[in-house]
Amino acid sequence: MEREEVNLNFSVIEDISKEKLLKFPIIESSGPILINKTIKEILEKETSFVQFFPVTLSIGNESISDFYAINIMAKIKCIDMNLSEFKPINFDVNNPQYMFYYIVLMDNPLNNLKITICKEMSRYIVINDDIKNNLIENKIRGLKFCTSIDLTPKERTICEEI
Repeated sequence: MEREEVNLNFSVIEDISKEKLLKFPIIESSGPILINKTIKEILEKETSFVQFFPVTLSIGNESISDFYAINIMAKIKCIDMNLSEFKPINFDVNNPQYMFYYIVLMDNPLNNLKITICKEMSRYIVINDDIKNNLIENKIRGLKFCTSIDLTPKERTICEEI
């Protein structure tokens, strides 16, 4: 069976230069999370639980093809609900959703996985120390590695920025 090629095209609405956009390691979109080519190459070496789809970003008349939509195939619970502060925003027992005020990552949520999507916050990617160290060694700039995120004025966020 032949593999069908997927063409993903995104228009960049903000007034930003191509040079500045190429410096971003990760780009949030209204759809998938987009990562640059260097992060893709690092993740390909570390795990097989991730799929990558080439993306074309359009800025006016210019196009950029150095980004990929990432599909992480594992999705597990990662947040310590006992230490976090939140309120439920739906009543679906099978798919609960929350509004978080303070988020605390579980100790060692990954077990044997190297990367996952956080089930409680599906826009958060959780990685193991091997991937984190590889990103640091490759001098990927503009990333935050957080064990807690405080969305209140209490300033309890614990993050390491590179």
